[in-house]
Order: sequence, then structure tokens, then C-alpha cells
Amino acid sequence: MSKEYDFQTMDWCPSMHAVTQGEKMIRVLRQMMAKRGKTSVSDVMVLMEGNRRTVQRYLGQLEQAGYIQRDGATPAGFTVTEKTKQIFIVKVAAC
Repeated sequence: MSKEYDFQTMDWCPSMHAVTQGEKMIRVLRQMMAKRGKTSVSDVMVLMEGNRRTVQRYLGQLEQAGYIQRDGATPAGFTVTEKTKQIFIVKVAAC
């Protein structure tokens, strides 16, 4: 079954999917930055309103890219890395 597109909006553009996925990852990273301590898969499931497998895939991608790190505990917990902190923290230098 193929989807009908009206070509009047950008919802047909495959790159919009990538943007949406990127926005989800940014939202997760921002929430992880705001939270003290580790973030669980269940925490991220609430943020993303997604299922466990999808969330695990997102977290795996973020970990592989170096934005988060997994602790050795079971269940797994995640924390942001310096790479993530550099993205979200803006330092103002005196002029």
C-alpha cells in the first residue's frame, strides 16, 4: 500500500524524517543534561513516547557517536559525555 502525497507540504521529504529524529535526540540529550545522575531506558521511553526497542536503538546511536556513556549496572543507566556538554553549554567570555 503506497502513501499518497499532496506535495504541498514537506511531509513527503525523506530528509524531514532525519530532522525529526535529530530533534528527538536533542530533546533526550537536553533532558539528560538537566537531570542529576543517570538516565534509564524507561526515563527515555517517557520522553520519546516510544517503545523499549526504539529507545534502545536511539541510546545505542548516541552512545556510539560519543554523546552518552553507559554505566556497567543492570539495568543500564546513561550519562552525558563532555561532547554533549560542549554542545549545550555556552561559555561567555569577557571582552
